[in-house]
Amino acid sequence: MSEFLKNCWYMAAWSDEIGDAPFGTRMLDQPVVLYRGSKGQVIALGGMCPHRFAPLAKGKITGDMIACPYHGLGFDASGTCVHSPFGIEVPPAGKVPAYPAIERDDIVWVWMGDPDKADAAAIPDFSYHVDPGLRVVRGRSFVPCHFELVSDNLMDLTHARFLHPIFGGDDWRPEVSFSQDGDTVFSHYVLPPYPPSPFSDAIMSPANGRMVVEREFMRWNAPATMYLDIQFSWSDAPGENEIPQPSTHILTPETEQATHYFWASGIPADAAMTDEEHLEGLRFAFDEEDAPMLESVSAMMNGRDFWDMQPAILPFDQGGVRARRILRQKIRAEQDA
Repeated sequence: MSEFLKNCWYMAAWSDEIGDAPFGTRMLDQPVVLYRGSKGQVIALGGMCPHRFAPLAKGKITGDMIACPYHGLGFDASGTCVHSPFGIEVPPAGKVPAYPAIERDDIVWVWMGDPDKADAAAIPDFSYHVDPGLRVVRGRSFVPCHFELVSDNLMDLTHARFLHPIFGGDDWRPEVSFSQDGDTVFSHYVLPPYPPSPFSDAIMSPANGRMVVEREFMRWNAPATMYLDIQFSWSDAPGENEIPQPSTHILTPETEQATHYFWASGIPADAAMTDEEHLEGLRFAFDEEDAPMLESVSAMMNGRDFWDMQPAILPFDQGGVRARRILRQKIRAEQDA
């Protein structure tokens, strides 16, 4: 049986994915339907009708109610069946789960655990998504593996040297360190001067023979919500007039072996790189380079537990290892409670 942390916020969708029609997804191996109510608010319910198990995502929205497409049973924002087209009384078991949902920074967050424990203050900050000084592109990828493998990949960015030529390739050789503040884990990277990569060159002004210096850190919060802060500058003026490139990396498990990977990235509004170039560069890195490797890793593991396989832990793995241990402790504490 899958083990997921329940009492936390999971990203369900980007705000603009929830429109006039029901939006169906699967989170923590549970079907979920999201839709907008009469006041534009996002409503999140269990996505399977309790009568004949039809998908509510194929249903019809009326005000705050969503009606099953099979026999017309209607459920309100609390998950209670409030409409039976044949006047038949629906038994008390005829409910669907209702999940707290919050829309913030163009993200729809859903709390999959005890509704009474939902704390909006626990949602990590991604306010750069709505910063008028930045042009932000975003997307989502599907990765057919356990979400912690994707988290490992993001907490150890040294793989960029081998998998991502567009970000610097063999020139991307950072000094790496790690830190922790409570249950928040940070991976820190400082790169000595290197020739501009195709990506940094497109963001910054023409190099004219100058070298780039780069510093960045990745912030991890349970269960798998990450923010990457990147700052570029020229080596002849390190730390001056730094050019920011903040990015978002949020993982939501669909099942034990499938992950929704939500990503976004911002560049200065006056950067030379077009949004189309920015979006395609990220999409290619995630979908054509990271995802195939992670799928191959998952296939090699063949369903075995990460720790049972006794992995050879290297110094650069420290961020991912800390994240795994914190998450495991939280899951155990939740189960014990």
